[in-house]
Amino acid sequence: MPGKRYTIELITEKREQLNRLIRGGKHAAPSVPRARTLMKIDEGWTVPQIAAALDVPEAAVDGVKRRYADKGSEGCVTVRWNLLLSDNS
Repeated sequence: MPGKRYTIELITEKREQLNRLIRGGKHAAPSVPRARTLMKIDEGWTVPQIAAALDVPEAAVDGVKRRYADKGSEGCVTVRWNLLLSDNS
């Protein structure tokens, strides 16, 4: 049984925002590959093509697609540092 299909179509403003993130500045390490993944999905690349080009597992590409569908580009690309830094004691 095939998995869920997520369609990603970025508006020009979002593409420009992702391009700025990819091209420079200080960002959390996972943000750039996620942004590149979104750009390639928007360009019509398949999951296996993206995984091979970015040297990531196909499951990671599917995860980006799922997060985009749930949270949009902001929630998909940003890292939730509060979870990493929270004190559970």
